[in-house]
Amino acid sequence: QRETLLALALFLHDQERYEESEALFRQALLAYPEDAEIYSNFSALLQEIGKWPEAQAVALRAIELNPTYADAWVNYGSALLGSGERERAASAYQAALQFNPQRVEALYWLGRLAAVNHDFPKALDYFDKALTLCPHFVESLLAKVVVYEFSDQLQEAESCARLALQKKPHHFDAHLALAFALAAQGKDGEAEEVLQAARQCRPQPSDAAERILDTQIAGRLHLPAIPESQAAIAHWRARYREGLNALLDLPGTLTDPTQY
Repeated sequence: QRETLLALALFLHDQERYEESEALFRQALLAYPEDAEIYSNFSALLQEIGKWPEAQAVALRAIELNPTYADAWVNYGSALLGSGERERAASAYQAALQFNPQRVEALYWLGRLAAVNHDFPKALDYFDKALTLCPHFVESLLAKVVVYEFSDQLQEAESCARLALQKKPHHFDAHLALAFALAAQGKDGEAEEVLQAARQCRPQPSDAAERILDTQIAGRLHLPAIPESQAAIAHWRARYREGLNALLDLPGTLTDPTQY
């Protein structure tokens, strides 16, 4: 009965049938109130539906029941991160690695937190460790793409994005990452081909059209942090003007980030 309840709750979670999954998790906890695994997985579901305080409490209960349970520490860290508590989240992820050094998600999120703090070498180190353990963990490759873009290392960003697509050819975000890296280097024709491929991806996120447009805007209006010469400055200024003109002809709209 316990295994059946948990398996069905997890299946419904994977199918994004969140209300049904939540009901089953609550039923399972009534029947098995001392089960750390159920609490930990329930925390992950609660995060999906934005119930952050309860997600923290539920993950913490899993840790109380099993203090060395690495999965519970990861879910606790993610629940803290969802509430904006970055330092406590980092401590939780470190605890997860203490009990399971091969916990890829903990390495990934520690890398993301390092990147937010602009500690790019440390971020890349965490992402590389995650990829060593799980070479097909595409999220770490895409996180590396972002770090390289922030560092204006666009060829490295392109290489990482291409590797991500080799591993998962139908990954929507990998297409967008490659398109941005190409467009930012002035390879607009190649970037457009990649965006066309992104439009064929299944499944697509609900905001696919907006994200494709956002990628086109960011790529066409990209400027290097430090142009290498006066000629380079002239080149990038001309390309920026051309990008503005090209964007006027693109369809679609973006959500106003100041509106809630």
